[in-house]
Amino acid sequence: MATVTGDRLRALRQDLGLSQEEVAKKIGVSRPAYVNYEQGKSRPVRKLQELAALFNVSTDYILGEDVEKPTFDPPAAFFNDPNVGKAVEKARNNPKFQTLLCVTSNLKEDELDSLLTLAEHYAKKHNMT
Repeated sequence: MATVTGDRLRALRQDLGLSQEEVAKKIGVSRPAYVNYEQGKSRPVRKLQELAALFNVSTDYILGEDVEKPTFDPPAAFFNDPNVGKAVEKARNNPKFQTLLCVTSNLKEDELDSLLTLAEHYAKKHNMT
């Protein structure tokens, strides 16, 4: 049974060239559990934030409440960056980090630039770069 959520998850996964197994591993579920999301047999309620972060879309888009897919074309190296994996792991285990990801995913470009400048300044000031 096809669903908007399942169809969007499948399309997003394919856009990134990922297998179902790879997505399942990245969000910490079994492959059969992820397949159920794509087939519309279950909803990814507990993993929705992680899926949105992984695919760089809003949770509303995944659920079919947003019609337009945001445009984002990261370089391939982005997905091989170990820091991305660390960030996803933090998001999985830290509600504050989850909130930060959700809030920033809805920012306008100029707002995101301002926040990035602030974060870079903070990192430099505290020798985190």
